[in-house]
Amino acid sequence: MFVVIKKSKTSKRELVYIVESYRDENQKIRQRIIKKCGELSELTANDPDAIEKLREEAKQMTSEASSKEVELSINLSLSNSKSSPTVNYGFFFVESLYHSLKVEQFLERHFEDYATVKKISTTLKYFVIREFFVPLTNPNTNGVYPPLFTNPDFEPTPTLSTIGQIMDVQSDLQKHIYKVANKGHECYDRVSSFDITSYFFNSVKKGKSKKSSESAMDSMIFVQVGFLFDRYRNPQACVVFPDGTSTEDLMLEISKLKKKYNLDRVVITCDRGFGSSSTLSKLFESGNGYVVGRKVKGANREFQEAILDEQGYKWNDAGTFKFKSFKTERMIGNSLIPEKVIAMWTSHNAAKMKQMRDKNIVDFLSHPENYRMGTMPDTDRYVKVHDTSETPGETTIEQNFFSFDSESYKRDVALDGYYALATTEMDIPESVVIKRFHNMQKLGKAYAPPDPDMPGTPEELWTYDDVRAYFFISYLAMVMERKLERMLDYKYTGEQLRDAINNATCKNIGQDIYDLAKQPEVFKDIEKAFGVSFDKSYATLEMLRKFRKEVINAL
Repeated sequence: MFVVIKKSKTSKRELVYIVESYRDENQKIRQRIIKKCGELSELTANDPDAIEKLREEAKQMTSEASSKEVELSINLSLSNSKSSPTVNYGFFFVESLYHSLKVEQFLERHFEDYATVKKISTTLKYFVIREFFVPLTNPNTNGVYPPLFTNPDFEPTPTLSTIGQIMDVQSDLQKHIYKVANKGHECYDRVSSFDITSYFFNSVKKGKSKKSSESAMDSMIFVQVGFLFDRYRNPQACVVFPDGTSTEDLMLEISKLKKKYNLDRVVITCDRGFGSSSTLSKLFESGNGYVVGRKVKGANREFQEAILDEQGYKWNDAGTFKFKSFKTERMIGNSLIPEKVIAMWTSHNAAKMKQMRDKNIVDFLSHPENYRMGTMPDTDRYVKVHDTSETPGETTIEQNFFSFDSESYKRDVALDGYYALATTEMDIPESVVIKRFHNMQKLGKAYAPPDPDMPGTPEELWTYDDVRAYFFISYLAMVMERKLERMLDYKYTGEQLRDAINNATCKNIGQDIYDLAKQPEVFKDIEKAFGVSFDKSYATLEMLRKFRKEVINAL
């Protein structure tokens, strides 16, 4: 609709109308009056901006009329609504984030064949979009991912082996991605954290049976994966280590990372299983550092006494958690390493540990005939077996005499619920150290491998190279998520942003008209961060395609 000014046929007056165009039965364009606004002279005399205001009113009327047309189409096509699947359009924002990293431009500099570049790039985009919704290894997906609104030029059958072509330039690509993703938000701190966790994957292709001589362990791929983060927790790199990687190989990889990212130090965060004495001593001797879990039960008596000493503990208001720190020195390898120990206790863990132990002891007391040394770890610590037979080692259960070590039991009960972290970083606050360790644990849970026999187990994870490719995808999705968090000033967590994008769905209800699910505030904030808006209940196919272009070109 628009404004027209016409002279009266019977006088010199100029009249103002809001009109709209339409086609008559012969498909000729005609105009019809929607609103008579009055004489031009009178309108402008009272308000010099009257015409501009009427033009804005005409635009508003056009918008309202379009909505009514959509509603009319909807009413005519409701009978088709059940046959159309619900599709996701939130992935437009993931596409935009991917393109903003300029991955394809990097590939063009390293591969001469453009067809290869395009295939790798579209495969990367396919997997990273899927990973952004639900990690490939998450067993809750059951192999089902949300259908997308119009296929965004994906390869017919994307495979992780395609991504394997970039492994030779992976480290350079990761540096490129880190630099582009954080342009304008550079971190000049020369110390980065390196979170290392262990994973295993089933390497037997589904539908194929392993050899009869092959054990379950033989069919597993064991890896350690390290994610390098800068001070602001922006992902810098991802490195996959094969099982059995030596301390020397680890130190060599750390040296490469320090050189590539111009770092003075790298601080490893890992659990006790990875933090061997040789690894920790080499880290310290080379000027690097660590945050590592430290055992409490099984530690020396002096360390346990320091843990149990109530002096210095700080409690939460509910009385369910406490922590303290103290400085000590520990002989690791040939190095006497100064450490800060952070001791923590939770009532939940204390109750859980005691319940499990007491159950095993009660089971033993109820059925001592079932006791076998080494099969009940909790019981073995306190139950001593005394062989009363004349021929030691050839006794029956009735000839054995059992005694209970109550002192060891009481000691372990006192230590229930305690756990400790040890770090070389004396000046970092306890809360930061704890958060670093918890972040490392979250990484382990986020990419925990699924049960290989469960329906929907990803078939891509067959070889070590496939696993490397998968973790590169994980790194890429992590970079994009972190960038999105920053774009929204860290108002929302990555999980909240993923959920909002995952739930941005629509359904074709006929005649290429889509019914859009109502979006929460977090999704509207994502739109604002991209400088776009799509606050609609219904939209046509062309409107959604136009919106997709706007989102992709926003960054």
